[in-house]
Amino acid sequence: MAQDSGRETITQLYTELQKYAQNTEWEKALKAASKLVHETKGEKAAFQCKIVCLVKLSKFEEVLDYIQKNSTHQSSVLFEKAYSEYRLNKTEDALNTLRSSDEPNAREKELLAQVLYRLEQYKESYGLYKELIRECADDYEEERMTNLTAVGAMVRYAGLGDVEDIDFEGETFELRYNQATSLVFKGDLKKANQLLDAAEKMGTQSLEDDELTAEEIDAELTSIRCQKGYVLQRFGRNEEAMKMYNHVLKSKPSDVAVVAAASNNVVTINKDQNVFESKKRMKAATSEASILKLTSAQKKTISFNQALLSYYAGQKESSRQMLKTHKETYGQSEETLILEAALLVKEKQAKKAVDLVKEYCDANETTGVAIKMLLVQLMLMAGNVNSACGVLRSLGDMTYRLGVVGAIVTLYMSMEDKEAAGDFLMEAVTWYQKNRPGSPEMNMLMRECAEFHMKHGQPQKAAKVLEEFRRHDRSNVRLLAQLVTAYSQFDPDKALKLSAELPSLEELSRDVNVDELDSGFMTFASKQGKKLASKDSGSPLSKASAAAPALLEKKKKKKKKKKKKPAGGTGGGGGPTATPKQQTDPPEIPIRQLYPGGKYPLGEVVDHPIPKHAPHDVTINRRTDEGKMALDASFEEMLQEAREAAEAHRQVRKYVMTWMRPGMKMIDIVEKLEACSRKLVNERGLEAGLGFPTGCSLNNCAAHYTPNAGDETVLQYDDVCKIDFGTHVNGRIIDSAFTVTFNPRYDKLLEAVRDATNTGIREAGIDVRLCDVGEAIQEVMESYEVELDGKSYQVKAIRNLNGHSIAPYRIHAGKTVPIVKGGDATKMEEGEFFAIETFGSTGKGHVHDDMECSHYAKNYEMGFVPLRLQRSKQLLHTINQHFGTLPFCRRWLDRTGESKYLMALKNLCDLGVVDDYPPLCDIKGCYTAQFEHTLVLRPTCKEVLSRGTDY
Repeated sequence: MAQDSGRETITQLYTELQKYAQNTEWEKALKAASKLVHETKGEKAAFQCKIVCLVKLSKFEEVLDYIQKNSTHQSSVLFEKAYSEYRLNKTEDALNTLRSSDEPNAREKELLAQVLYRLEQYKESYGLYKELIRECADDYEEERMTNLTAVGAMVRYAGLGDVEDIDFEGETFELRYNQATSLVFKGDLKKANQLLDAAEKMGTQSLEDDELTAEEIDAELTSIRCQKGYVLQRFGRNEEAMKMYNHVLKSKPSDVAVVAAASNNVVTINKDQNVFESKKRMKAATSEASILKLTSAQKKTISFNQALLSYYAGQKESSRQMLKTHKETYGQSEETLILEAALLVKEKQAKKAVDLVKEYCDANETTGVAIKMLLVQLMLMAGNVNSACGVLRSLGDMTYRLGVVGAIVTLYMSMEDKEAAGDFLMEAVTWYQKNRPGSPEMNMLMRECAEFHMKHGQPQKAAKVLEEFRRHDRSNVRLLAQLVTAYSQFDPDKALKLSAELPSLEELSRDVNVDELDSGFMTFASKQGKKLASKDSGSPLSKASAAAPALLEKKKKKKKKKKKKPAGGTGGGGGPTATPKQQTDPPEIPIRQLYPGGKYPLGEVVDHPIPKHAPHDVTINRRTDEGKMALDASFEEMLQEAREAAEAHRQVRKYVMTWMRPGMKMIDIVEKLEACSRKLVNERGLEAGLGFPTGCSLNNCAAHYTPNAGDETVLQYDDVCKIDFGTHVNGRIIDSAFTVTFNPRYDKLLEAVRDATNTGIREAGIDVRLCDVGEAIQEVMESYEVELDGKSYQVKAIRNLNGHSIAPYRIHAGKTVPIVKGGDATKMEEGEFFAIETFGSTGKGHVHDDMECSHYAKNYEMGFVPLRLQRSKQLLHTINQHFGTLPFCRRWLDRTGESKYLMALKNLCDLGVVDDYPPLCDIKGCYTAQFEHTLVLRPTCKEVLSRGTDY
């Protein structure tokens, strides 16, 4: 009877267990299973039931402990054991467990395929999934196809061979996503993007049908959107990619691998900008949870980017340590070599960087072109121009690309080695004749080669090149004329013979419509005709050609004309590089029309100071260093843009001082000034215009005041007015300011601030620490006193106002130049632009926000922010279209036609899309003054771009 009662209990427990399992009440099921094990003394079925319950409750550690303690039936729960190990990230253990099965069933094969995928054994995983799809006929075919496409994508990514593009009729967004990923790794970005769009659309529809909320749908689709961001980034559409990544991260995805990928990619777009944001993103990308889910290739990429980010943040030692760890884990590569070299250059050890890269090149015969070009750049920085030419000439066929040819010739000419430059040009021509005869590049090179030899007194070589050129193009009249010119220098008979082949004037002018010629040109032509007519008509060449006499006639002695000195420019240093046209009064002619050659007046050019903490091998003689001179020449286009903006600034402020008087409304002053600026800089959208709103802060207000519409403030005789305005060309902003007073009692205050600004300019230079500049400024500023109404005031530097670095379309680019002691020890670097500005006060020397705000600017570091208000979207569109990332004011919004925008503007400020910059004021009753200049740290010298004769 007792035995029958026990069997009934066991049967009842199995019944309960089945009921609990059907209702997914796994805690109760586990209790029932534990009783069963006890009642049955550990029979196999009861043991299996308990293991399944533990798995369902995700108690994986308990699963493994229980199996270890009860090893008798271990072979019956191989799948559950392997699955628990897999979920505990004991992936190698899971693989060994599954491998121990003599005849694995479909379930075990499925898990084995997933384990192999996690262990990056993609080929075997791919084969297993194909086998499962062939063998299994159940309801999971769609899921297996989805997994197969995912593994196939990784086979391509790992470079293990190509896989067939799977065209499965299933309609799941996961499958479309995996197919798109496979195409990304195949390189078919266009089709991948189309599939990702389809996947997102399908996913949204499917999840909406499942009644998920918008937030839940966003979270589910983060993988697709992150991949879309990557595709956009590969297309070079970084702004769109950044918006996509930020949207993904704001959705707070549960998949830590997606968080890591999106965070890392944000860092790669930021590069050396937005370093603070990048550090936050990198922290997310390198979290412990993320590392467990990433592939080894992803971990390698993130590890390197972490070291690179530290470099951008100026943390050289941290970057070096991270790089060392990275190399120990993943080995040396070209990208680690580049970063190592950059760190050495940052420490002014260019020669060590050269040795490092040369050693790598010598040890690796298959060194890529990028590394060799790096070596060239380093050699130029170290002043080894000849060695750089040698490397460029060792690039094989790459040496003869036109850009490389031009670089080699330019470098030889910088060493005044005309012979080497000419010989290399001939070598390049020979290469093209052999490898790409008749190509447009060959023709261009031959023309340039001939012109080079003519220019440098080698007509024989020029004639040789032109003869070869003409062999391919005998109908080219211009070529024939060049050849005649070349021979006329050393073989007049040959020139005479060839000139007979030139067409007559009648033939040349046959298709010319004289009626359409400009009258000015007609006048010029008639004068030239008279000159030609006065020549000896009996010349044996006169019948053949009207062009030949000018080439062959005996040279007449010319009177030497006295060189006129160039008209005095308004620049502060070297004067203009071209004689300008005359400006009108008032000034209305754009600067670029005054200097049609595109060469604008230099600013004040001075040598860089030797930094207080200079390394022993610092390059001091920068003006004569060939490498620095070559680098300096590469900045020319950028410098001309800045100089154009600077000349506009000088002429505008000179004009302003002719009419600015007490009694004028402040709004009239700034609008008249801005109207002149727009004309002189030739305002054209975001390409050129005003750099920021005109500040005209009065008395205790030090900065950021410009009148809003309706402001009736009038300039008074006793006011101290700071005029701070900017111009820009192609985003190269000139930020310069001066202080206007009418009462001479403020002269000492202005003298103090002007002297302090000039001190800051003098101290600034490559490798100078920002804190050293601030200390020097404060020392000078606070050595002055000013007497007002019988009371003496020490002039105090306003400690919470600073100068700043400037980048294209970014007025504050990240570095601040303090005007008091104790600032940042970061160094100024080659190629950087800085606004050196100082503020002096008779008050506390500390400013605070006050008065109505007028200045605004888009938050440069803010990514995509979804806007709910349509009016805010419209206003943001206007800001993007007219100002981009440049500061603007309410008057300028009025000028675009915007109205009733204050609520929308407040909304944008509240969301952090736009930042407001209220006026900054010291205590009431005090007076503040400001002077400011923009300078650039050129490789050879320091140029104070905005310097003029006024200040």
